[in-house]
Amino acid sequence: MLNSIRGLIRTAAKNDKRLGMLTTMVILFSRYSWARNIMFRCKAGSRLRVTDYSFIADAVKRGIASKDSIYCSDEGIFVPLHINGVDTVVEIFRDYFQFSYGGRILRFYSSWEQIGNVILDNFFSNIYNDLDLGGRIVIDVGAGIGDTPILFAIRGASKVYALEPFPAIYRVARLNITANGIDNIVLLKAAIGSRDDKVCSDLGSPSILQLKSSPFNAY
Repeated sequence: MLNSIRGLIRTAAKNDKRLGMLTTMVILFSRYSWARNIMFRCKAGSRLRVTDYSFIADAVKRGIASKDSIYCSDEGIFVPLHINGVDTVVEIFRDYFQFSYGGRILRFYSSWEQIGNVILDNFFSNIYNDLDLGGRIVIDVGAGIGDTPILFAIRGASKVYALEPFPAIYRVARLNITANGIDNIVLLKAAIGSRDDKVCSDLGSPSILQLKSSPFNAY
């Protein structure tokens, strides 16, 4: 751990002129599981996790958020964003975050650093804009925390079959789908393979996912 901290300090020192020492340190700390419980406190009393702070810093760096417009209250952090011509406000609370999309408020509970991925990469990056989903049946392999199945359902899919094999992530996806009142998603705790089989799932890291064949009956 000591070597990791030394490496963080060296990297932060190199990037200090570009991002600022504190911001650089936070972004780097967010990559390490041992640092993810570090909390920051706003003047108004709200607490920010390292990963929340990292998301805000990244949004400011990208130019889609202004640090002068970010508001902190005793309830949570409110971050106005302007992404690809669309305005939204990300509200970060203790157990969940929410934002407006397509005329509705979407809420996501997450155990991992998904806030940037969900908002910047899936909902507002236009990567799915060329998909004609109206009235179609969609199979989403790797549903994650339920963000893409919810997106596909909102954009007109008649039915979404969402597969997520990792039990912990599956539970978060189920919670998010229910919280957003989406009733045309069928969430399955399953994976796609070349044959019918049972597997033992292993979630060692949010960024390292493995499915291993199991010689015994597994969940």
